[in-house]
Amino acid sequence: MLTPTRTINLLALLILPLVIVTSRQTVAAPREQPNPERHYELYIPDSLDAETLAPLLVVLHPMASSGRAMQAMTGFDAMAEAHGMIVLYPDSRGFAWDDGRSTRPRLPDSTADHDVEFITSILEEVSEDFAVDADSIYLTGFAQGGVMAYRLACEVPERFAAVMVMDALLWDYQLDICPAPGAPLLILLVHGADDPFYAAEGRTIRDGAMPASQILSTRETLDFWANWNDCEAEPSYQENETVQLTTYDGCVADSSVALLSLEGVGHIWPRVGEYTLNQHGFDLTTFAMSYFMKAGWQAQALQTTVDRGVYGGTSRSYALYVPPSYDPAAPTPLVMALHGRPSNSYGIAYLMDFNAVANEEGFIVVYPDGIDQGWNYVEGFPSYDYSEVDDVGFLRVLISDLAVDLNIDQSRIYVTGFSNGGFMTQRLACDAPDTFAAFAIIGATLSPIFDEVCRDTPAVPILFMHGTDDQSVPWDGIIMDDTIVTLSVPDTVTFWVGHNDCSPNGVEAEDLPPGGDSPGTAVSVFRFGGCANDTRVDFYWIQGGGHNIPGVPGRLDAARFGAVNMDIYAPQVIWSFFEAFALDDTP
Repeated sequence: MLTPTRTINLLALLILPLVIVTSRQTVAAPREQPNPERHYELYIPDSLDAETLAPLLVVLHPMASSGRAMQAMTGFDAMAEAHGMIVLYPDSRGFAWDDGRSTRPRLPDSTADHDVEFITSILEEVSEDFAVDADSIYLTGFAQGGVMAYRLACEVPERFAAVMVMDALLWDYQLDICPAPGAPLLILLVHGADDPFYAAEGRTIRDGAMPASQILSTRETLDFWANWNDCEAEPSYQENETVQLTTYDGCVADSSVALLSLEGVGHIWPRVGEYTLNQHGFDLTTFAMSYFMKAGWQAQALQTTVDRGVYGGTSRSYALYVPPSYDPAAPTPLVMALHGRPSNSYGIAYLMDFNAVANEEGFIVVYPDGIDQGWNYVEGFPSYDYSEVDDVGFLRVLISDLAVDLNIDQSRIYVTGFSNGGFMTQRLACDAPDTFAAFAIIGATLSPIFDEVCRDTPAVPILFMHGTDDQSVPWDGIIMDDTIVTLSVPDTVTFWVGHNDCSPNGVEAEDLPPGGDSPGTAVSVFRFGGCANDTRVDFYWIQGGGHNIPGVPGRLDAARFGAVNMDIYAPQVIWSFFEAFALDDTP
């Protein structure tokens, strides 16, 4: 049941262990760029005075996310309204920003996207359309968006009056591309001490025989910027029981470098409000505005007491993608995608390629993180008492929290999972059929406990994809010491056909024509109809397929995880299945 993911590589950072009026605009990036059309969100406050120069804030999303997602999760628009501030939310071209990674050819999908030129060009465009104060342009980013902010601070520091990043540290490849210290700047690093992706001590990322890459520590990142600003050699420290503020003094031209470390906070953008998760009592959006407006942010930092008594006892993180077509006035479907083990939100977003389908079809995708890189689908069973984490409860609460800031169609919420995430998806099919309208599983079977978990639960629409050559979750199941650990794939499908009370004569079988791009593999589809409650069971039998996502090549090493069938594109197949179903009587 383990899902090794070493070969996902560096692209996903740490994919291994990792009533407001908004106008949508499109900008043409520099001519030398291929596919020049790029998207960004622009918030123009009602309080904007055409006769007064306005400050502008650039907000950069993490990998696997979008400008629309950052607009929702940060709440900067409401804060900006009070300050007459314009807010710009650019979109990366694909999965991640080119924060300098294109200088390392070994990284997957690491073509140069000219993101520095893209962002500076939209700054120029917005400045032409509105009266922007060139001395009051601010920059912030979360996670890989923060890493991209470092690149901008290196290459065009004169553009920004101040920079604040959350949970982002420098990579060694950025040291190679940063020029000699340029214009001094104000820069603040905010870091959750429990962040597993950007650990305070730094990380070395290794991939076989390839040269290692290094994520710098918080101190090394801080020292880099202190050297940039020609600050005094040693920083000063102030702290209370839950926060530590590290500040470099004596920097040139009234510049500054500081680090605010938050005890008990994980890989999140902390907010307060009508949420249940991650209520640490610290609102980063409010704090960021205090920093940018120079409104006593140091005192505010030292008066902060981080609440560690959060839901579930720990921060819970996720990646969120909201498509450019999202309309706050229209209820929008939500797809939840669950990663395998050991993996994380960024890993499954990279593997499943769901953002591309969401962009075309107009739905939201959320990629939650499991505790310790996995899901506790056996919660509540004494023989599996290694964890008391209630992931069913967490995922329900996550949806409720997302609905605070996004108009989610509560009748069209769906869940899919790969490997360990597929086991968790089936747990949700039995424990949360009132929350999710349909379910899809890739590379997972059943544990025997599901016979009890699913007893007397309603029929649900469910889809399976599984490769016959899957070595991680074997086709024939796992038996250890005469004990069934996992059922076989045929027995798993049979279980759900029986659970849904499908008609024995209601199955349709189809052999899909081979496309010629994946010799040695083939797809047969079995659709079981005549099921209770107008549900269905679809089964995609991937002959010769491995432990991977059909139609999404190059993400896992074929030598270890098997061949990828290219006759179907799994995320599109799954969405087509999902959109046929909705919950009844959902308010």
